[in-house]
Formats: sequence, structure tokens, C-alpha cells
Amino acid sequence: MQVGRVLRDFGEYEQALEYYGKALKIQSATLGEAHPDTATTFNNMALVYDNQGQCEQALEYYGKALKIRLATVGEVHPGTASTYNNMALVYDNQGQYEQALKYYGKALQIRLTTLGRHTRTRPVRTTTWPVYDNQGQYEQALEYYGKALQIFLATLGEAHPVTATTYNNMALVYDNQGQHEQALEYYGKALSIQLAALGEAHPDTATTYNNMAGVYSKRGQYEQALEYYGKALTTQLATLGEAHPGTASSYNNMAFVYDNQGQYEQALEYYGKALQIFLATLGEAHPHTRQVQAAVRRLEAAR
Repeated sequence: MQVGRVLRDFGEYEQALEYYGKALKIQSATLGEAHPDTATTFNNMALVYDNQGQCEQALEYYGKALKIRLATVGEVHPGTASTYNNMALVYDNQGQYEQALKYYGKALQIRLTTLGRHTRTRPVRTTTWPVYDNQGQYEQALEYYGKALQIFLATLGEAHPVTATTYNNMALVYDNQGQHEQALEYYGKALSIQLAALGEAHPDTATTYNNMAGVYSKRGQYEQALEYYGKALTTQLATLGEAHPGTASSYNNMAFVYDNQGQYEQALEYYGKALQIFLATLGEAHPHTRQVQAAVRRLEAAR
């Protein structure tokens, strides 16, 4: 299973699916369809489809994993909660917020029942509330994040990565409200913790750099935006590699800033880098690919 995970982490999605498919065939023959290890493989394949933006396939395979887990370990089990949570994330990304809340709620209830306030409840507790954020229910989102923050400060302390994640989530809400000063303040709190606890070369640190760069870009502070996007890109190249959608997103973000500055040659260069990766990993029909293709066509036509 580790081989498949490494392939997925490096953006080698087709090879990862091929490897998981072989594992699934062996497991089905030796362990049977209704075995926890088979469920794990279905779950891993769903993760790959999710990374590729193939939401329907992801939900199909998460559904297969869920069916096995309900039959083998039951409803009230952390493994079942994880599958509910993963399905909720897909619905969330699709904009199906009611479905997302439904599945986040299932996952949260199981984890509170089995783990209480144990820190492993945090993947649900901190991902349920972005749904409210996405729906524009900002005050409700901030209320829930504030409650989570108090729990994490009391149980984990200020210098814990989970506390940083909560600061980051609160900053996202402020950002969506257009309260950029507050957003930068909370992103700054998250970044300080992440640099101390995780280091510069960590994906969570890269995410915060990326989020801060987005705020600077909205404010028209393009030099700062490029600086922070560059920091995110450096980390992504070191941790994810060149051929990963996350790396492509950073190239695309930097291209957007160059575009807004009127530096069209640099914008084309970075859009081109993003487009190459998106085509290889997500395919031509993916919205990210189409968006970058449109930007490239626009700039090339203006030459």
C-alpha cells in the first residue's frame, strides 16, 4: 500500500490506480470483497480519484469502502468516521454543502462517541465549519472556529499545529468577508506556529504562505504576493515535486499576479508551466485546465 501512496503523493495517479487495482484483485481473491483491507484499498483508490478531480468516481469508491466498514466494524468506529469525512470533503468541493454537512455530522458524531475530546476528533471538527463559510454564514463559522480554538488552546496549547490550522481557518473566513487586515493577522499566527512546529518545508506551511499571498494579491500588493507564492512554490517543489496539481496551482497563482501587473510574458511562462502539469495530471476536461487554457489563449491573442 505504501507504493501506491508514494505514487499518489508524487502525482503519478494512473500508476497509483494501476498498483491499487492489482492489490485489490489479490485481496478480493484471498480475503474476499468484505474484508477491512479491501475497504482500505477502495478508500485509497477513491483518494486518487479525488486528487484527480474525478468526484463521481471518488464517491463511488468511498461508497464501496463504507459498505464494507459498516458490515465489518459497524457504524460506531473510527474507520467508518474517516470514510464519512472523506465523502463529505468531496461533496464540499463539489459545492453540495447540505450533503457535506450531513456526512461531516455523521463523522463527528462517531468520533465524539468513540474518542470524546481526543485530538483525533479534529479532522471533522475543523472541516465541518468551512461549509458554513462557503455558504456565506460567516458569523456562524467564526463562532464554531472560536469554540474549537478554545478547546485546542486548553488541550493542545498555542504552539500546536492543530491550533495553527484553526487560526488558518478563521483567517479564511475573514478573507472571504473582505476583512484583509484580520485575515493577515490570523494567517500570521498560523504561520508562526507552523514555522516553529513543522518547519519551512512542510505542506501546511506552504498552504499558509499561499493563503497570505492571495490576500496580498487582492489588495494589489503584488510584490508581497509574488514573494509569498514563491515561498509556497519552493516548499511544494520540495515536498510534492514538479508534476503535482498543488505545484501547478502555485504556478497559476503567480501567473495571475504577473497578468494583473501587465507582465504578460512572465504570465504566459507561468501559465504554461501550470497548464502542462494540469494536462498531465487532471486532463483536458478539468475546470482548472480549462481556466488556464483560456488565460493562455487570451494572452497569446493579445501579442
